[in-house]
Amino acid sequence: MSQDLRAEEDRASSGPGTPRHRPWRLLLPLVALAVAGTSVEEVANSWSVLYLGRDAGAPAAAAGLGLTVAIGAQFVGRLLGDPMTDRWGRSPVARAGGLLIALGGVLVVAAPGYLLVFVGFALAGFGSATLVPAAFAAAGRVPGLAEGTGIALLGWLMRIGFLVTSPAIGGLSDLVSLQAALGILVLAGIVAATVAHAQRGPGAVR
Repeated sequence: MSQDLRAEEDRASSGPGTPRHRPWRLLLPLVALAVAGTSVEEVANSWSVLYLGRDAGAPAAAAGLGLTVAIGAQFVGRLLGDPMTDRWGRSPVARAGGLLIALGGVLVVAAPGYLLVFVGFALAGFGSATLVPAAFAAAGRVPGLAEGTGIALLGWLMRIGFLVTSPAIGGLSDLVSLQAALGILVLAGIVAATVAHAQRGPGAVR
């Protein structure tokens, strides 16, 4: 970020009624962004084997690879995350990541064969790679909160997502089906893309 842009940000954040006086309004969208990213890991870890083996028709030898595919793609995304962020910025990369999660979620729940389900998990894993780092980077710059406080709060609140995601999917699968419940990936992607697109000003994802 240029010095002129930093100076403009400092002036914008110092006036009355600025985001400095409402840090929670800036922090909570970042929590949603981080939870959207972690939900991909939780879905792959807790539900991919059951879904691939029972609903998608994958053979037993392949059903356990859903988590490997998602985490492997996420690992690649983490390796490429810094170069992509340096080139395009955190917000555009996070927005693209959200769209990839949504697209991957569509493939997971609507693909006619299990091979495309693997593609869906790969897209979702790759898309999720930069979301949590982007949320933490922004949380450390939320006006009105010390850097360590913003990061710590995000870390604690983000973990609530781990506690809620699996029970929510289990409850939905009982009401409808596991296939429909995994549509939470599509929702997570839309939330991530929307939050990343809407972030502006101090504490934004960039």
